[in-house]
Amino acid sequence: LHSAALPLLVLTPNHSQPLALDRGKRMLSPAASGAWALQRLEAVGALIGVTLRTGSTLPFELANVVWLALLGEAPSLQAYAKVDKSFTELVTQVRDNSHPSCPDMDPEAFDAVYDCITFAMHRSDGGSTVELKPGGASLSLTYHNRSEWCSLATAFRLHECDAQTAAVRRGVA
Repeated sequence: LHSAALPLLVLTPNHSQPLALDRGKRMLSPAASGAWALQRLEAVGALIGVTLRTGSTLPFELANVVWLALLGEAPSLQAYAKVDKSFTELVTQVRDNSHPSCPDMDPEAFDAVYDCITFAMHRSDGGSTVELKPGGASLSLTYHNRSEWCSLATAFRLHECDAQTAAVRRGVA
């Protein structure tokens, strides 16, 4: 299950962050979206179900946020920080206008600092880029649209594996 040959689970984005949580843990891969992959994720769910029912143990090195999702808990940015510290810090800095080197920037300075960020994001596994809204790849983050960007970016990241989570849950049942 933890092999790159079966790309259903991927290391959390925190795996490369020296002081982050859940560094050695896995999360569901957002790339596992085809029928073949979703069927395999249902089989993973069935394995989890067997271990729960029999008291057996298997080395499911899943991040806490995955277990919470499997239990039906609503995702939160705070919980997601345990798997992607960089993303959650960026969202917080943009939302609160609290860049560490220059907090409380005026709109012009804010736009200059964040002009390389658009309304498009890479998936959490580093895969393809997804527009957060139509035309998002050509729409820059600005001081005036930062609340919208934060809402869309957070919703995208927290829900990018909903289909995969649903498949595992079907298998557990």
